[in-house]
Amino acid sequence: EQLNEYSGFLVRNHTKERCRRAWHLLELQKKNQDICAWIYIPGTDVDYAVLQGSDNSYYLSHDAYGEYSPDGAIFIDSANSRGFSDFDTVMYGHNMSSGTMFKTLHNYEDEEFLRNNRNVYVYTPNSTLCYTVFAAYRTNDRHIFTYNDFSDKKGRRSYIDGIFDENFDIGVVQNDQKIDVDSRLLTLSTCCGMDGKRWIVQSVLTGEIEADAR
Repeated sequence: EQLNEYSGFLVRNHTKERCRRAWHLLELQKKNQDICAWIYIPGTDVDYAVLQGSDNSYYLSHDAYGEYSPDGAIFIDSANSRGFSDFDTVMYGHNMSSGTMFKTLHNYEDEEFLRNNRNVYVYTPNSTLCYTVFAAYRTNDRHIFTYNDFSDKKGRRSYIDGIFDENFDIGVVQNDQKIDVDSRLLTLSTCCGMDGKRWIVQSVLTGEIEADAR
């Protein structure tokens, strides 16, 4: 494998398999500049490039190469920063019956599965972001950035309290992670079939490994 060319990206203490994902990210970015990251969730089939379009519609029906595909692609909200520096980065993917895209996020409906599969890795050109899952639940289809104001601490506090205080009809919320108004959350969102609801898996940033300097 020709990884030497990308040694500036490879991070310390990471396995060869994870380095390979970083290499794929850089290769794909040469073909589509909308690609901003790669997401990998051990224990699920989520292992994809992440994109960001100018709106939240295009990548519902286009793949990572910009070609038409009913599977679409995994993408972050157009309102988010590409660098995953926001209080809450929202990422979308279809719930495909074939098992692809974000289908296996529904594995988190099982509380035991959540307890045993809490790691989420996001690779960006500058770092590897390590998140810990703390919640998975079914909720309404309201657009998070339309119905919440994260511009001040009061709005962020209200959002956090809403997660922990809500009595979800289906869902699990763990309270063993420190989550406050200065946290960096990752919200993964997919559909629940035909009922108009959304299935949400949320994690908090618990580690970051910067790319090696050259």
